[in-house]
Amino acid sequence: MEELFKIIFGSNSKINPQLRDHLEKLLEYRVYKKGEFLCREGQICRRVFFIVSGLVQHYTSDGNKENTTWILKENDIATSVKSYFKQIPSLEFLQALETTSTYSITLDQLNDTIEKFPEFGAVKFNILLNYYEILHDRFSVLSGSKPEQNYNWLMANSPDLSTRAPKKSLSSYLLMSVKKLSDLRDGKKQNRKKK
Repeated sequence: MEELFKIIFGSNSKINPQLRDHLEKLLEYRVYKKGEFLCREGQICRRVFFIVSGLVQHYTSDGNKENTTWILKENDIATSVKSYFKQIPSLEFLQALETTSTYSITLDQLNDTIEKFPEFGAVKFNILLNYYEILHDRFSVLSGSKPEQNYNWLMANSPDLSTRAPKKSLSSYLLMSVKKLSDLRDGKKQNRKKK
């Protein structure tokens, strides 16, 4: 549970003991198998997930093609933001790309906790800030960039995703073809071997 409190409050934060006890009783721990959905398009996303270990892919689908918007990993927060906060059907899928351990909380539980412990309101703010930062990176760095720039951005920020995430998901996330991703990966490997 300590990993969770670091995700929620940051590593240096002091936690009110009553709030800690409340959360330990309230938060739901669950392990999702690879391929299992945390939320599907058309369902209301009832929970926000604090990822302890594993990978979660956010994507939309037109029936033929998946469009990956985010790939989140340990210490990230996953939810279908609009669906969760407005309790409306999700426009995206959230799927485990590997065995994924999470703690989660419903919106009612989140709001009740904020009512009892106003300092927990910062967590709601942090969820929104986390998604804003990811969205900002996604659109300012990846949109309109060349595939090489996108791949270099990934390697600078989350190099482990290059080997953990499936090529199909990762290439969609980086806005390139699977072949281009393979070529870039192979090129990087060749460059390392030459050194």
